[in-house]
Amino acid sequence: MKLSTDMRKLTMLLAVAGYFAIGYLAINAVSPFLSAHSLSTALDERLPFVPIFIVVYLLGYPLPVVPYFIVKDRSRFERVVMAYFFVLTVSFLVFLIYPAKIIRPEPSGMSYFYAWIYGFQHAADGPYNTFPSLHVSMATIATLACFDWHKKHAWMLVWPVLIAVAALLIKQHFIYDVVGGMALGVITYLMFFNTRTRLVRRG
Repeated sequence: MKLSTDMRKLTMLLAVAGYFAIGYLAINAVSPFLSAHSLSTALDERLPFVPIFIVVYLLGYPLPVVPYFIVKDRSRFERVVMAYFFVLTVSFLVFLIYPAKIIRPEPSGMSYFYAWIYGFQHAADGPYNTFPSLHVSMATIATLACFDWHKKHAWMLVWPVLIAVAALLIKQHFIYDVVGGMALGVITYLMFFNTRTRLVRRG
């Protein structure tokens, strides 16, 4: 029974990954032909470029998988997956309706290690699909879902904040992007994990 539940959960995660990959890459491919906006602010311009935060940003990629290991109830995990699909769909629509773009700095003055990671990241991810930040919104849902399952996971709530800061300090996103991503994540959490459907996991 446990194997069956785990396989179903894994299948759902793979479906999310497939939906993300197809939608994100397809929109990134057509975005150069769209009229893109810049959401840069004066504060964005003043923020320094801090290469070490590339590592922090990359740690956000496996975060959506974490609920697979923490949220044991299948029906509860299904809510996590539905929340992922909702955030991805809303983000894809915004990417198309209001495309945004960021001009990223060249990796000059960095060590070979950071320059290689930075170049690899940008080779796979164009300067589009920036608002709202999917990196932040998905991390927000993942960590809130784990906290919702049990309050001992409250420490994880720092991760979306760290990822948001990292996104700003490696010039991957603007302030409006990360704020929009976090807002989307929180709103989606409230929609799919309201108090009336919350399991008792507060012991």
